[in-house]
Amino acid sequence: MTTTASASPLTDPWPAPEPTGPVRGTVRVPGSKSLTNRYLVLAALAQGPSVLRGVLDSRDSRLMIQALTALGAVVEHTGPGTVRVTPFPTAARAPVRPPPVTGSRPGARWTAAWPEP
Repeated sequence: MTTTASASPLTDPWPAPEPTGPVRGTVRVPGSKSLTNRYLVLAALAQGPSVLRGVLDSRDSRLMIQALTALGAVVEHTGPGTVRVTPFPTAARAPVRPPPVTGSRPGARWTAAWPEP
């Protein structure tokens, strides 16, 4: 059996532009919420200050920063998508109860495994 294409061409309502030469450009990919939260926690547990670049500004990331700050970490916004994290004091590395992270599933997952006092 042989199939042939229709003889009438379809009209594209929104044709893509066609370049007349090489195409060059730069695309900035937004940060990842999941990676941002992981890196924030790791920076808060580090031995010294960390600078994180490409940090996504999202509700979950802001809640994670709020929780880490409540535990004693210092998070400073130093530029667009960049934060400096000074870790918890040594005594705060094993708090009695986890910080509140209401409304944040990623934050809740991080604190769900917190050790009991």
